Amino acid sequence: MSRPRPERPADGGNGGARAGGPVVEGAAQATGAGTPHATGAGASGPRAGAAQTAGQHSAGASAPGLHAALLRNTGYLVSRVGHYAARRFGERMATIGLSSRMWGALNVLASEDGISQQALGRAIGMDPSSMVAAIDALESLGYVERRPHPSDRRAHALHVTSAGRAALERGRELARQAQEELLAPLSERERADLHKLLLALAVAAQDATAADAAHAATGGDQPDEAAGEWSATEVGRRPVRSRPAPPKRRAGG
Repeated sequence: MSRPRPERPADGGNGGARAGGPVVEGAAQATGAGTPHATGAGASGPRAGAAQTAGQHSAGASAPGLHAALLRNTGYLVSRVGHYAARRFGERMATIGLSSRMWGALNVLASEDGISQQALGRAIGMDPSSMVAAIDALESLGYVERRPHPSDRRAHALHVTSAGRAALERGRELARQAQEELLAPLSERERADLHKLLLALAVAAQDATAADAAHAATGGDQPDEAAGEWSATEVGRRPVRSRPAPPKRRAGG
């Protein structure tokens, strides 16, 4: 007779240890996330009802618009919530004539006034073409000025105007409202825990993106537009395209 298997903990046996590890703690310190002022134990009213509903869903029940099979996929849930959050945030920013990218650029420039356009793009993870479009839009609204860079003649220094700072303050209030709406079902402790975990994932994703960029810059494997693939050569050298061997000539041809 086979022995019954012991039940696995909900976190896979070590998920809780990872969540409290040095990566998450360091990320929390970097953003100033501290000990919450309240816990979920004393939650009442709509927040308590939402927490109870979330517990039922995590146990395997279905939710309106969400199939039970999808509730088991954490990546799908993150993607779905992210899509909702981005849409609601964008709707609020649109009321003051800003896009999410423009608001992000204003935030970075307010803390690092005078940086170059390239440095701004790296700071917020925006590609060059989108970065130019966002800065052009901010400049047309009178929120940002391009000035000669003091140490690089090929670059411009970006400066936030007084009108831009006023728009940023309005945008920050709208962002606060959007965050409150999104996190309303969670207690203060749950919000702090969620922030730590998301920050740890964001740091890991940024590291992976940087590694991919470094790999591509040193000549990593690249797809061939026509033939299908590149054949990899030595590390650090550009891969050489694979070519089919020429057809053999027939005897006497």
